[in-house]
Amino acid sequence: MMTLKTKKPSVNARATLSMAQVVQLSGISEVDLRGLMDYGVLSPTASGGEDLAFSLGCAMMLQRAQVLRRDLALDSHAFALSVMFLTEVAQLEA
Repeated sequence: MMTLKTKKPSVNARATLSMAQVVQLSGISEVDLRGLMDYGVLSPTASGGEDLAFSLGCAMMLQRAQVLRRDLALDSHAFALSVMFLTEVAQLEA
């Protein structure tokens, strides 16, 4: 049985990360990250031309979604749905 960590981070969740940092921290590819943005599932907190910024909370959520994707062998559509659901859960918890 798989369990997800639900403990709140002690770091500043409002910190912003570049696309490269999100890719590195979350374990998803840049192609997948851009695909999620194209689907409208994910949007950067700021964009200035090529410089996209994402929240630390977004990177953490993507990391959890990547664990689900790996453990459950999710295809790209199911992965996008898991990102949507994890985002909704985070908003409800806030």
